[in-house]
Amino acid sequence: MNKSFLLHLLFGISALLIYPALNAQNGSSPYTVTSKAETQKRIDDYLKLFKLGYTEKEIFEDLGNVNFLVENYETAVFWYEKLQDISGQGELNPNYRDRYQYAMQKAGLAKWNAELKEKDWMAMIRDEYQFNTGNRKSNSHISPTELVGLADLPAITKESNAGPAERILAYDPPMAITDNGNTAFFATAIEQKPLYGIFSKNETVYKIFKATKINGSWKQVKQVAVCPKYASALHPTVSPDGKRLFFASNMPGTFGAYDIYVSDIRKDGSISSPKNLGEKVNTDKNELYPNVVKNAMLTFASDGRKGQGGLDLYAVKVGQRSLGLAVNLGNPLNSSRDDYALLINPNKSRGFVMSNRSGARKAVQQIAFTYNEGNGKAETLIAEDQFMEILNSELKTGYSNTVYEDPKP
Repeated sequence: MNKSFLLHLLFGISALLIYPALNAQNGSSPYTVTSKAETQKRIDDYLKLFKLGYTEKEIFEDLGNVNFLVENYETAVFWYEKLQDISGQGELNPNYRDRYQYAMQKAGLAKWNAELKEKDWMAMIRDEYQFNTGNRKSNSHISPTELVGLADLPAITKESNAGPAERILAYDPPMAITDNGNTAFFATAIEQKPLYGIFSKNETVYKIFKATKINGSWKQVKQVAVCPKYASALHPTVSPDGKRLFFASNMPGTFGAYDIYVSDIRKDGSISSPKNLGEKVNTDKNELYPNVVKNAMLTFASDGRKGQGGLDLYAVKVGQRSLGLAVNLGNPLNSSRDDYALLINPNKSRGFVMSNRSGARKAVQQIAFTYNEGNGKAETLIAEDQFMEILNSELKTGYSNTVYEDPKP
């Protein structure tokens, strides 16, 4: 925002907010005289939400509601009237109209109406923020303490819910497609209000979607419910037999920031509740970019173990209900930088490492390798017995019995 625009904005807001006070002094308004401190606070509150990216409608709604709930009724009336002024026909919806009229009475700005009874205002406002189908994408569960005051409003960004975003988002894995080519899973970002603090800026979370190929086109795109509303699920991969969906998530109950989970894909296409792969795979940091090879081996990236540096690649044998031991794939598959994913074509004994080891800032490159022994090719980076050791390892560890639940209001 340039200085010129900001100065014009400040001047406009000041005029907008101070005008009612001047009218009051001239006797042309039923309002009491608004103090300079209160006027300045209104300006500050408006600007704070404006800088967070809120629309004018959202600002007037939020400031009206917060002042109403803390019984600062005159200021609540002020903001509700601003909301009324910008509404399509100059009218408030029924819920806001009731609060506006009640606030007018409590502030002594209107005669008492016995028909306007005390209501559970908090419950009404909470329900509006949870189920509002308008422009705001809010699912917030709010409390009086979270609505009071605007002094320390957090500016929620992508990083707030995603950890080290440069690692989690640096590489965009390909869409996961079942062997028959008819079903695909992918992750995409959506914007929504956070669970707590209705004045926090919309945060970015990631959700997994499923698409079905019909007559050569991807259709019937639906979100897959594998994590709570306020958590992210990303990097989906489906086993070649189409029976299991692996993904990374930061849902409550993880061992670290992002853990790897698995859900069963039922015959009817529905997805079971996810299960955490447990401490044999997950650490107190990030496990990302899972990929399944031949239904039996899961490769993934982790920055929670001592390795070459950054994200390292690991592999673990996966059974239907059990796991082997995660093994670091070592040098030269891993480097001192971030190695994100291992993509393997087992039919050709060939694959690719996705890595930023080249040194170019944020540049993820595809590095080819083969794993046949003794072929004499320069791009050979890994011997076949390293994979065979993983595939032949004993299955010892069961999945954690982790079942997610949405927080309840």
